[in-house]
Amino acid sequence: MKKSTEDIYKQKVNQVIDYINSNLHQPLQLNVIADKMNVSQRQLLRMMSSALNEPLYTYIARQRIERAVLYMQTEEMCLQKLATLVGYGNPQSFSKAFKKQFGISPKSYIVRLKTQLQETLHENKGGG
Repeated sequence: MKKSTEDIYKQKVNQVIDYINSNLHQPLQLNVIADKMNVSQRQLLRMMSSALNEPLYTYIARQRIERAVLYMQTEEMCLQKLATLVGYGNPQSFSKAFKKQFGISPKSYIVRLKTQLQETLHENKGGG
């Protein structure tokens, strides 16, 4: 691949990643992303899979769940709101995707976070 072609390719990959990260809260459609990048859907899938070492849809799902974890760590909210914030239409779909990635339900994860926080606060209180 020529240097100029490689630079354009990297630029497009970065634009797609930026677009995805800015729009995780809404449905991300392949045809819309491809149109925005002026590439075919097939070319977009191939380009992103090559750059990310995983399929585009897997990347998007992972980004959504990782964003949800950030929200869980910083504020309390119901699963419905959390699911909506990261682009899932309902809490069941979100829970299924979360469990697929982490092996536990989002509710269990939140309980673990709270327990760890309490233990840390208790240790700091006693040890300080």
